Parts: sequence; C-alpha cells; structure tokens
Amino acid sequence: MTDRTRPSPLPLPSDELRERAYRLYQAGDAVAAAEICRQLLAQDPRHAAAVYLLGVISLDSGPTEESHARFSQAALLAPDNAVFVNALGESHLAHGRSADAMACFRQAIALRPAYERAHNNLGLWLHARGDLAAAGACFTEAIRLNPRYATAHNNLGAVLQAEGRFDQAVAHFQQALKARPDYAEAHFNTGSALQSRGDAVGAAASFKEAIRIRPSYARAYFHLGQVHELFRRDYDAQACYEAAVRLQPETAEMQRRLGDLLVVKKDWPAALGALEKAVALKPDDPEPFASLFCARQQVCDWRAYDAGLERLWADAEKRLATRGTTAVIPFQALTLPWPLPRLLAVARSHCDAWVLQNRLQGLSLEVAHPNTRTRTGRLRVGYLSADFCDHPISHLIHGFFGRHDRERFEIFAYAFGPEDDSPYRRRIIAECEHFVDVAPLSYPDIARRIAADGIHILVDLMGHTGVHRLGAVAMRPAPIQVSFLGMLGTMGASFIDYLITDPIVTPPEFAPAFTEQFVMLPSSYLIAEPEPVAPSVRVSRRALGLPDDGFVYCSFNSAFKIEPGLFDIWMRVLSRVPGSVLWLCSAGRVVEENLRREARARGVAPERLVFAPFVPRPEHVRRHQAAELFLDSLLYNAAATASLSLQSGLPVLTCLGDTFASRVGASLLTAVGLPELIARDKVNYERIAIELARNPEDLRQLRGRLAATIKNSPLFDTPRFVHNLESAYEEMWDNHAAGHSPRPIQVSDDFDQIKAHPLETGPRIRSSADPIRG
Repeated sequence: MTDRTRPSPLPLPSDELRERAYRLYQAGDAVAAAEICRQLLAQDPRHAAAVYLLGVISLDSGPTEESHARFSQAALLAPDNAVFVNALGESHLAHGRSADAMACFRQAIALRPAYERAHNNLGLWLHARGDLAAAGACFTEAIRLNPRYATAHNNLGAVLQAEGRFDQAVAHFQQALKARPDYAEAHFNTGSALQSRGDAVGAAASFKEAIRIRPSYARAYFHLGQVHELFRRDYDAQACYEAAVRLQPETAEMQRRLGDLLVVKKDWPAALGALEKAVALKPDDPEPFASLFCARQQVCDWRAYDAGLERLWADAEKRLATRGTTAVIPFQALTLPWPLPRLLAVARSHCDAWVLQNRLQGLSLEVAHPNTRTRTGRLRVGYLSADFCDHPISHLIHGFFGRHDRERFEIFAYAFGPEDDSPYRRRIIAECEHFVDVAPLSYPDIARRIAADGIHILVDLMGHTGVHRLGAVAMRPAPIQVSFLGMLGTMGASFIDYLITDPIVTPPEFAPAFTEQFVMLPSSYLIAEPEPVAPSVRVSRRALGLPDDGFVYCSFNSAFKIEPGLFDIWMRVLSRVPGSVLWLCSAGRVVEENLRREARARGVAPERLVFAPFVPRPEHVRRHQAAELFLDSLLYNAAATASLSLQSGLPVLTCLGDTFASRVGASLLTAVGLPELIARDKVNYERIAIELARNPEDLRQLRGRLAATIKNSPLFDTPRFVHNLESAYEEMWDNHAAGHSPRPIQVSDDFDQIKAHPLETGPRIRSSADPIRG
C-alpha cells in the first residue's frame, strides 16, 4: 500500500547546483548527486534542500537512521516546507513511530492542503489503525487532487476490498494500473480481490502479471498457488508455494499452506516439516496448529493426541466467543470425539462467514434467483460437485443420474473437478441432460448460471469437503437447496434447507444440532451403484502378503479415521485371536512405521499389521475375498469403503455412535439385513470381533446371508433409491409452492412391497453375557 515513488521538494528559489543535483539523481547517478549536495552543505550547512536530497538518496537502500536524521534536519531547517515534513512523517511511519508520523502528515496538509501525497500517507496511518472509513476519505481526497495518483487508487482499492466491496476495489486497482502499468502491487491486489469474489481465472492472470513484473513477489506466488489448488492443479500449486517459502521462509501462513498441500499429496516428511516450522514461527496461532494436528492424524502420530484435542477446542472456543471462524474446519471436526453441538458450532462459524461476505457484496437470495413458487414443466434438479471423476462419490452414484424419471425431472450436473475421462465421469456426462463445467467461473457467476437455468432444487454433493464452492451456494441460486452424500453431518448453513438422511444416521433427537430439515429416506441415506461383476478368480493370500493361515481382519479405511482408542481395541482383538492379522491400506512409509510402533507399544508384534498397496479398482474389489471380517472405524465410519466390502461379500463390523458420521455403518448393515454386526458399544464391538474369529460357522452363516441378500438389498437398488429421492424432491417443491418454510419429510417406500429390516444393536452371534473362552 505504500507510495514507492521517491519524495520530491517544492520548487525553491533558483539554485543551479541544487537543480543539477536533482537532475543527476533523477537520471540515476546518485553518487554524483550526493557529491553536489555535500558541496552545497560545505557552502551553507543550513541548505535544507541538500540535506533533504541526501536523505532521499539514503532511502535507496531502505529506511535507515541516516535517512531519518536527514529528513529530521531538513524539516527543522525548513519547517514550512510540506514536502520535508511529509518525508519525515514517512520515515517515522517506516520506523514504527506512529504518533509522530500522524503529526507530520497533518502538519504537511495544514501547510499545503492540496498536497495529495500527505493525504495518502494520512490514509495509510488511519488504515493501519483500522479506521477504514477515515482512511478511504483520505485516499479519495488524494485522488480528487490528482486523478492519476496510482498509489492512492491502489490504497483506496485496498480499503474497499477490506470492506468486502470487491468490484469497486478492482475498479480502483485498474485505475492505478492505467496510470502505472508496471505497478506490481496493483496487479497483485487486483488478483486478490478477484480471488475473494471467486473469480479464480481472473485472479491467476493478475498474479502472474505481478510475478512477471517482480519475480521475487512472494505473496503473488502464494496466492497463485491457492488458485492452482482450487483447480486441483496440485503440482503447479506446490511449485508456487515452494517459491513463496523460498522467498519468505519465515512466513507461517506460507509454510502452513505448503504443508497442507503436501498432506494431500501424502508427502508426509515434507508436509510435517513445513507444518512444524509454521507452528514454530507462530506457536500461538490456531491455524498452523490445527493443520499440524490434522497432518498427524493422517499419519497416525498420536504422541500428543490428547493434549492436541484440548488445545483445538480451547482455540475454537475463543474464536466462537467473538463470532469468528474456527481454525478446525468442519470436515476435520467430524473425525474428532466431539459431540453434536460442538460440531454444529464449528460448521456454523464457517458458513456464517460465507453469508457475511456475500452480504457485503450485495449478493443475496433476491439477487441470485427469482424466488418463484410456481413452475411450468418438469422439476429442475441441479447437482453441484467437484467429484464427477474417479472418486468415491462417483463410485457410489455414477449410475444414479440416468435413472431419474425424464418425464418429471430435468437433471443438471454442475462440475468443477478434474476432467479425468474416467468411465465414471463419462457415464455421468452421458446420463445427465445437462452437464456444465463451471470450474472456470467465479462464485457469483456459478450462482448466476444456476439461477439462469431455472433450477428448482440445488443439491450440493460436497459440503465442507474438498475444494467446494460454498461461496456460490451461499448466494442462494435456487429456491430449495439440499445437502446430500458429501458431508456426514450438519452444514451449519442458513442457506441449506434439507439434509438427505435416514432414521439411523440422524434419529429425531439429533434435530436440534442440525440446521437442515431432515429428509428421512426409508432405507439408508447412501446409495451404492453395484460394481461390475468381478471375475471369479481366486486370489492368493501369499501373493497379497498375507499368511496362509490365520484370521484376516481388514480395514481399508483412510488412515485419518484410525484413532488411539480404536487402535487399542484392534490390538486387544489381535492379542486374543492367535495367528490373526490386521490388513490395512498402505498410506506410505511414515504411516506404516507409526502404526507398527503403536502396535509394539501395545504388546503386538508389528508384523501382524499387513499393508495393502494401491492397486486398480477391479483388483482391489477382488482382493476382498482374502479377508474374513471388515472392522469399521468408530468416530468416522467407512461409507463407500464399507459398501464396497459388503458388495464383495465381506461382512462389516461397526459400532453405533453418537453422530451422523459414526452411525453410517449401522445404516448400511441395516439396509443389507445384518443388524447383528452393529455393536451397541465398544465393549460389544471388541467381543463380536473376537467371537466371529473363534466361531467360523457363525461367520460363514453371516457371509451366506449377505450373499443371498445383496441382489435385493435397497443399499444396491439404485432405481428404488432414485424413486424415493424423487418423492422427496416433489414433496419439497409442493411444500415450497404452498408458501411454507422447509419442514421435515418422511419418505415412504412405495416402490414395491419390501419389508424393511429393523435396527437391532445387539449381537445375534452369541449372548453378550457368554464368557469368551480360551
């Protein structure tokens, strides 16, 4: 925001040597100019202009005590010279002497009211104090005095950006660039404002121009990295973050963002190193700490787990007390042992921030769409997601879109993820009437496109996960907005009306902790499109790294879902079942070493943990037959992973928890008719895991029942699921058209006469009172 042009004096009485000195300095010969100034001072030690020019020359190497002393002396010798007094104020400001700076700027304005630079500097002082309105008035006055004053335009743009008036901010940054095309800060600020309003493409162009002009511009690299990350160009983002960190290694936020990206790429040593440095740079800052805690979750490093949990919530409470946004993101909160009210508070803090930002920009429901309650023709439903690609969400729903009733529904897919040409993406494109790539669009433009398409019901498939576009959803582009599948909990959003759910994951008593109205489907909230039938090729245990004999437990969940209490249970199970192994997905050497260390600490030989490498999906489906029981995680259950295991004929053992995310397994098992595998508590979970290994006949019967029910299970019956969801959509619209606020919806299964399985939380294998023998 500072004025990078050098101070210049008012015209003084003719002085040939002085004028020559100024001409030499402006031509770039500072040495010769300084020599002339010294000659002038030899003739007249009180030559204020010579003293001042020596101060200006000294500034070439940055603000120094020498330059400050020169400006002080010049102002003392010529106290009526507004330029000298203003220069002294700039020096005070550079050295952190705020009050002295303000006094100088006000004095300079009093001496010369039309001196635009002094008005600009007073604006800088006010901006630093947080008085945006007064600062904006100073910059506006500077521009009135000099309409081509690039620095003042830039600074006024910064004030407008801080107030959330991004379009006006961009207009002033552009005025600055008209006056000074090579103004790197104005290019950067343009990019920052465009980035804030969701125009990632425009932002990237501005950041690149700032870097072209100034290759050492660390903040421009940093923000360009954020834009690349938004488009999932992770390698480009990494290169930008690394450049920013190389240029400014002591900036905690840059280290943190680099670390967060490296976590996504599973470069664990580098990720942890960057995040640990970020915490060291700002030990009291909640953001770096939350990122480091999350990274340690990802690699199962629990050595500071309990203390970390306490600090995370303490930090969150401080932010919530001031209506701030928590450092813990809502998705991460779902993986922590936090109760529903706490999860709601975290999610609400993030969504409230989107609403506030849109309000500041004047983007609201009335602007985004005509809030009509009438319609002609079909009901228009739009699905918004970054995951229309080879992703677990598309693994579940790629056959979903083509089963909508085209006579009653018109289906739109709004995609902003990678164009990977996977069979999942190709099928979704083929089966949607309208497939729209909105990745290059800003948040307002996404909202306007959805509104222009006349969408009646917008279904967000992301929630707070991944590189979402909640900024667009918060603008209310559709009269009815729904959360489905991506977020296993409340959005905490005033702009989401309904949550697609079921009576198991969200029983009625959960309602106070959710901002959405529940749409209760008759079976599970989750739909799993059946996988193509895999060839009946027997897999070799030995080829998979498993022992020829012994019971094989598996848990193909992501490592972040494993927490210390769960791992305690698993290790006790292995200890009670001789020869058994636990088969986990490999997430890299660091994760494997940490888990083996934790196993050893619990008295279990590390080699009893077997890690499955990444393989193509068909091969992964086939290798399920080598396992005997899938052990679900407890705080954040398996969803797509568990449904795939059940499709593969592998029973899943889960435990009924106290949150949506911890009850998904129970929902899936109820849908496939295996409520016996829903443990009522952790003790029961551990007991069932051991008993099934010791009683192979019980397990064989469960597998037989699963194989017999898979074809008829509502979990894998996509036509039934879509029919029931369409009933919900029609009820949502009828309620809206009648002028009512959103209300709970209970969908009846009228697809055909199938008796639903009741939820039973106790085991049917043996009485829970039976002792475990052996």
